[in-house]
Amino acid sequence: MKRTMVFLSSIHKYSKPAHTSIQRTAPAPMLVFLTRGSGLLAINGYERKLEALGPLLLLPGMSIRFQSDRGDFEYYVLILDAVGVAKQRESRKVQLPELPAELFGSGIKLRSQQQTSERIVRLYETASQVDKFESKPESELMIQLQFQELYSTVLLELLELNRIPTSEKGMQESISYLHKHLHEKINLEQLASIAMLTPTSYSRKFKKVMGVTPFEYLADLRVKEAKAQLSLNGASVRSVSERVGFGSEFYFSRVFKAAVGISPNLYMKRHQLKIAVVACSSFDDSLRSLGIFPIASMNCFRYPGMGEAEHLRKVTSHLQTLMQLKPDLILIDRYHHEYEEPLKQIASTACLEHHADWRIVLHKMAEMIGCERTEQTMLSELAQQTDDARKQLGRSVGSGSLTLMRVTHNAVRIQGAPDHPLNELLFTELGLTAGSSSPAIDHKIEMQPEQLSGLSIQSDYLFVQKLHHGPSSDQILQRMQSSPFWKKHEAVQSGRVRFIPNWYAMCWTPIGRKTIMDSLLLYTNGQHHA
Repeated sequence: MKRTMVFLSSIHKYSKPAHTSIQRTAPAPMLVFLTRGSGLLAINGYERKLEALGPLLLLPGMSIRFQSDRGDFEYYVLILDAVGVAKQRESRKVQLPELPAELFGSGIKLRSQQQTSERIVRLYETASQVDKFESKPESELMIQLQFQELYSTVLLELLELNRIPTSEKGMQESISYLHKHLHEKINLEQLASIAMLTPTSYSRKFKKVMGVTPFEYLADLRVKEAKAQLSLNGASVRSVSERVGFGSEFYFSRVFKAAVGISPNLYMKRHQLKIAVVACSSFDDSLRSLGIFPIASMNCFRYPGMGEAEHLRKVTSHLQTLMQLKPDLILIDRYHHEYEEPLKQIASTACLEHHADWRIVLHKMAEMIGCERTEQTMLSELAQQTDDARKQLGRSVGSGSLTLMRVTHNAVRIQGAPDHPLNELLFTELGLTAGSSSPAIDHKIEMQPEQLSGLSIQSDYLFVQKLHHGPSSDQILQRMQSSPFWKKHEAVQSGRVRFIPNWYAMCWTPIGRKTIMDSLLLYTNGQHHA
């Protein structure tokens, strides 16, 4: 007999304005409750409507996208710790937990909405009070008791609501079968038979419910199990590939590397890796936030104004340095694909592809090098620091607004208000107010300094960044500072212009976001002047 025990690790509350888009990859098992608002939810690409108080269980690695409707919305995220225990004769053995199928991406609207909402709020308030003061055993017990009351009540109601047609139950049973028999050979006919559907209908329905095909889902299960087994002492790639259901060691290695980013052999050594970074992206800062210090951080990108000969010397020098340092792993970004082959001659090379959500890239990195627990702790601390900064900025800035401007080598760029991690940090997480403009700027625009007078930009602060260093950028800045727009702007006249480093790059890393918040507190308290 196998039982799963579920405990609450932490609870977080978020409030977002209307039309906000959220993209995340779940870093841990989590139960999500949308308590106000509604919108369109996509899990692993499959879209559905999500309304308030439809519990949603998400597993690590699930890709989530949520687009809110017209009104603002509020949601709670409960990070879970789940432990599976199986009784074998006279002993008990800890195994991978199996969470209830009824909770998997259900989003079913509960009938007991008011009681559920009250339980969630009470749990959050209790946990918040414990966080503020010294944690005591009885306080932790109270939190877990309140969580178990909420969890069991929701699960029981879902079980009752899930008195559904046989075919639906069969689909759930087939998913449970995949979890329990992932190490065995499984064919489509078996799964379709369990679900009481034809193979074609089963495949179509599985993709609609789970967002992936049955065998893509199975491969993901096997990779997750392989990661756990490769972490054990004495593990070998061959034995693990056999135990998790991959018939071929070569095929297993190929699937594993495609999913994780590095080979199984390298994954087993991930805690001792010497890592080098070759990227425009601040992967070195992301690594440091995870407690890993790269042996080198280089950038081979050819920036405007750099001659071909100078660029070639730079790339050659970097490659020679890497050969001398002998890293175990080289992390690159999308701007360095052209150097992937020569870098592979030096060490195993993994590309962390760009994603609009910086947390997804961070999680991929943490997963690759075995720092998932450090990642969770660090992100929790960052969330608390962000909340503290929001309160302080609310007192110092109030309803004051700010506009972001960038000076490039040939123009002035105004970011506007599209989705960007910097806008997310400033105007959503920190609650600052964006400057208004006429005509409205809803996308990135570039113009010559003299053209700025054609815009009416109202803001209490101007935050200006020089994107490139050199005489061209200096000339653009000088022209802007000589323009009527600059001389007449209220922020210039009141001494509220701030020259900032590259926040657009820094906002993609936890360290960078913390630095931005510290700078904002300094700038807006009047301790720093342009």
